[in-house]
Amino acid sequence: MTWRGTTSTQDRIFGALVYLMPILDVLGFGLFLASLFPPLLLLFVALSPLLAVYNFTLGGFPLVQMGLFFGLFLLVVNNRDVAHFLRFHTLQAILISILAFLIRLVLDILNISSGLSDPFLRNTTPDLMTWITGGIESIIFIAVLAAGIFAIVQSLRGQYADLPVISEAAQNQLRY
Repeated sequence: MTWRGTTSTQDRIFGALVYLMPILDVLGFGLFLASLFPPLLLLFVALSPLLAVYNFTLGGFPLVQMGLFFGLFLLVVNNRDVAHFLRFHTLQAILISILAFLIRLVLDILNISSGLSDPFLRNTTPDLMTWITGGIESIIFIAVLAAGIFAIVQSLRGQYADLPVISEAAQNQLRY
């Protein structure tokens, strides 16, 4: 999709950078897949400095994640002086992050985890439940990573990333 005039290089870069937020949110889901496909660890190594800052907590409160979420939502999405292109991509990245958070919340409530985030369980032989939960986590990781990479490429090209349900929700929110 392309509309609402041209985009500046700065808007394209910032529009792409906001998609690091949902990718960082689901990076933990990729541990099972990375244990099966070691070259994927390069992605983890490349993003580990950002992940350390992004996951900073103060007394158990995710300070950077919440600050980034509210900062982007209040200062970019709700600011009509910011280009529509950047507002759209920012809101779309926030919606993907919310979706990833809700999925993580449901998995935590159901106590579903591959256990790879627990260092004591990494050296055990995986059972059937570990394979099933690892598969679920891998699907979530691949879906968010693919959507993020697609949106980053589209943003750098100066185009609107059309993700079926998420783009419609972002468009409807930005109309008002």
